[in-house]
Amino acid sequence: MGAEPMLEDDHGEDRPTFPDDPSVQHSQLATALAQLKRAARAGGDPRGVCSLLGALIEDLRQHFAAEEYAMERDDYPHTEDHREGHRKFLRHIESVRAECVDGNKGLAPVVAEQLENWFHDHEQTADADLRAHLGATR
Repeated sequence: MGAEPMLEDDHGEDRPTFPDDPSVQHSQLATALAQLKRAARAGGDPRGVCSLLGALIEDLRQHFAAEEYAMERDDYPHTEDHREGHRKFLRHIESVRAECVDGNKGLAPVVAEQLENWFHDHEQTADADLRAHLGATR
């Protein structure tokens, strides 16, 4: 008896894999934000700072998608407000990155700190409420 062949999934690459609890990604995002803040304070190569910002944006997109998937799956009553918070933050951080790239001037440390503060505030308020809801519905 051999192992059964795996079923091929021709769409597997198109679908992201989401964790059951998106908050597991928070420590990685917090680390990336702290790294961005350190790089901005160091005043090093603007391209390096802009690159960190670009990677952070991609990580945030994936994280927000995972949270929004969990909200929809579990009928979270504040999904649209939470999603709008994600949209606003992404628009803001994308405009910050565009300025970083266009001006080739890097990122002001105060802006990096504001991004980090937004994330921690969001984590302690909106995400805490979502975690409580997800825990209650399981």
